[in-house]
Amino acid sequence: MTDLLRRTLTDRDFIDAHRQRPQDFTRQRALPFATVVTWLLLNFQSSMRQALQRLLDDLSGGRQSAVTKGALTQARAKLKPSALIALNASIVRHAEQGGRLARWMGHRLLAVDGSSLRLQAFAELAKAFGGLRHERGLRPLARVSFAFDVLNRMVVSAALAPWKQGERALFAQQLDAMGAGDMMLFDRGYPALWLFALVRSRGAHSCARIDAGLWSRAFDLLVNDTRELCYVAHLTERARRVCGEFGVECASLRLRIVRVRLATGEQEYLVTSLCDAERYPLHLFGDLYARRWAVEEGYKQLKCRLTAENFSGKSALAVEQDFHARVLLMNLTNLFVL
Repeated sequence: MTDLLRRTLTDRDFIDAHRQRPQDFTRQRALPFATVVTWLLLNFQSSMRQALQRLLDDLSGGRQSAVTKGALTQARAKLKPSALIALNASIVRHAEQGGRLARWMGHRLLAVDGSSLRLQAFAELAKAFGGLRHERGLRPLARVSFAFDVLNRMVVSAALAPWKQGERALFAQQLDAMGAGDMMLFDRGYPALWLFALVRSRGAHSCARIDAGLWSRAFDLLVNDTRELCYVAHLTERARRVCGEFGVECASLRLRIVRVRLATGEQEYLVTSLCDAERYPLHLFGDLYARRWAVEEGYKQLKCRLTAENFSGKSALAVEQDFHARVLLMNLTNLFVL
């Protein structure tokens, strides 16, 4: 893993792709590209820091101990957050190419969920991200989204956006991280035919919890006391238009609605694109959907153990860098340390 990170962080093409200006990181200085990135990864207080210290010291040659605040402020301004996003994608690919990751019925299980990050009350952050108004003014907040591999505790994709950005629209920006055969698990805030169509366009599948009172086909299950049904759902003109914005043409989808009983006795309604009842019998879905809750633990790790809301700068750039650095740390810790 150290070799992979070192090769990436010293690769000229990688540096050129993720610096702010052509003249940045062109000469040997006390704070080269790799040192700035590793400083961002180590700039937090947590037990995880000790676990990762040796690996990151190897990458930076121990230089981060001599970094001054003023020098870092200047150096980090040269770094695009995309460097950390691309590094995380490399870590994910490396883990998957190892061939030891768990799968469900041959599918990679990705739970999708959104959350919020509280930001410090600085004018630049309020302007960049927005937030919620209260009696003392505006409380800056950011919207975040995870596509979380629940079986392997790995963040496959993370997105950060202004607070006003909806969860569905934010997930749509993460579609390029999805692949053929992926199984997406969604909570009740996500189900929409256009979203399911976008997922299927990537060769992936969906399973989402729905409100029976809002989905007529689910209500049919309740009224007729049946446990599952398959049907063809026709997209509205608006849904087709949304798909078209992503270059996807879709007029209809084949879907399956199932009703499962939880251990509490409560009934849960799920809609899925897994319509093969022989390969995916009804009894699998209760356990399948329950696995979605692992993404909640992922957010807990991000916010509590990795102190994601304790940002190291006052700018929107610093917030983006810190957020994606913490996501990368989660994967390094969960995949290669624990």
